[in-house]
Amino acid sequence: MKQTFTAKKEYAKLTAFLSEELQLLPINSIKKQMRLGEVRVNGEKVLKDTPLFAGDEVRIFLPEQLTPPPVELHILYADENFAVVNKPIHCETETHLARAMQQKFDYAEPIHRLDRNTRGLVIFALNAQAKDELTQLIKLKHVQRFYRAHVYGVPAKPSNTVTLYLKKDASKAKVFVSDTPQTGYKKSVLRYTVMQTEGGDSELDIQLFTGRTHQIRATMAHLGNPVIGDGKYGSEKINRLHGKSVQMLCANKIRFELPASYFGQFLYVNGKEYCIKP
Repeated sequence: MKQTFTAKKEYAKLTAFLSEELQLLPINSIKKQMRLGEVRVNGEKVLKDTPLFAGDEVRIFLPEQLTPPPVELHILYADENFAVVNKPIHCETETHLARAMQQKFDYAEPIHRLDRNTRGLVIFALNAQAKDELTQLIKLKHVQRFYRAHVYGVPAKPSNTVTLYLKKDASKAKVFVSDTPQTGYKKSVLRYTVMQTEGGDSELDIQLFTGRTHQIRATMAHLGNPVIGDGKYGSEKINRLHGKSVQMLCANKIRFELPASYFGQFLYVNGKEYCIKP
């Protein structure tokens, strides 16, 4: 199947553009089609990643089995101001999920994001005023986000608030961890509680106090208890042993905790929780 797209802005990498346009298609499949000579930019065959400019026409030939399916929306709650959506795995928040939401609503913008292979709850603003206010509530930590993670081993402490420092390396799509402050590193805080242990592994309830890239995955790996199935920060041997190729991590709960001084448009959701089964 032939698919043709036109870039509306500049992209550092052709694969990044195609990943946005092709929704759930894994980037490795895009790179394979490129190596096979099945990708053309402005009519010219390209065999490796290349920058794109606004107006460039990109054509890719895909076998039928690689044509990505549409995102199936699972909306937990929606009103005139915001929606809480259960994001599936293999789905980018800001492209795949946002595009599906924008097809359903006149206006839909995600207020935070989840990693591609982390499933769970994402808040979408459904109008511009709601976006501004929800963004501020997230920044001021009045919207609490909780996760469930299955990790290898048993943490040294049954409950612990962990402060580390993370540095994002965009070129490697990875973050690096430091126990102490360093130039270029941002403070990262989370709290975990061991909910149960089984077979030498643990299920954790995790609350984020900062919103850093790969925060949970990098933190737990640094502590010696990587998330099972995590191919970037975890152990390939452990993942094979458990038969998991996707991280066992779910954003399972969102809670609004507004201060007494708050009288904004979201006062009606103060104290409310939105939960899914992890």
